[in-house]
Amino acid sequence: SSSSSESSSSSSSSSAACMGQDGEVGTRARLVDPTGIAFTPDGHTALVCDFREDRIRRIDIETAEVTSIGGTVSQPTRVAVAPDGLDAYVTTFDKVFKLTLASGTLAELTGLGITRPFGIAITPDSHTIIVSDNAGHQIFGILMDSPGTSAVLAGTSESGSFDGSGVASSFMQPEGVAISPYGLMLLIADGGNHRLRSIDLCPIKCHATCSISFRETQPAVCEPKHLDAFPVCRKGFGTHEAYTGQW
Repeated sequence: SSSSSESSSSSSSSSAACMGQDGEVGTRARLVDPTGIAFTPDGHTALVCDFREDRIRRIDIETAEVTSIGGTVSQPTRVAVAPDGLDAYVTTFDKVFKLTLASGTLAELTGLGITRPFGIAITPDSHTIIVSDNAGHQIFGILMDSPGTSAVLAGTSESGSFDGSGVASSFMQPEGVAISPYGLMLLIADGGNHRLRSIDLCPIKCHATCSISFRETQPAVCEPKHLDAFPVCRKGFGTHEAYTGQW
């Protein structure tokens, strides 16, 4: 009994020693199982998912001080910061959360239809949150202005490795996602297929400006973004054809 008590005490002490404490600096700071990281747009802060600690850790880049933000988050996996730097979005084993950075308030995004959220990224125009569904083999888009509104951008609910437009394409356990600077291309680490896949988020390009007839037939707007010296026409969310190709 004494031996069992000593073993339990030793285990608790060891566990406590591994836990990271707020206010630790530099190499004295302890992160138990960091799995995802993102910077704020000003470059002053890094947010880290500490998976086994069930916390989001905040690192001050100038001082290297580590603190926690947002309270308890069960098994955080990946994090992305909005372009305006006001909010971050966090994926866990089965949920997606919005984290308000100023207050540390956490709010779950509900009704998304995502089985196992994993990778997460935000378009540069702050319009859409992209989330990979690792168990559902799909890529979802969530409207930032209406966080409960989501749609499948690509992939079926069945695993596979087919290229194609929207749900005609297929993935196998997609993991990390990243968006190009102008928001024209999405890259997906297709874990189960051991491939890097791409989705063209903006397949329609125009040489000058969108004509009136084009605007009447396509729900699109011309934006002052340039690719190969041409402005780009972008269709509205949920109407564009997301083409998936292999690299």
